[in-house]
Amino acid sequence: MDIAHIIAEEKIKQAINDGDFDNLPGAGKPLQLEDLSHIPEELRQAYRMMKKLM
Repeated sequence: MDIAHIIAEEKIKQAINDGDFDNLPGAGKPLQLEDLSHIPEELRQAYRMMKKLM
């Protein structure tokens, strides 16, 4: 593990302990994920970008 990863993990743990992640918008609701399994893996990012433009 590199030092940046360790520092990030510690900051996340501290934020959790401080309650910074409590009461976030959408908490407890299911995620709305897109099913991109029919898109080849190497084209998925381009597909997402094009979809945002529309």
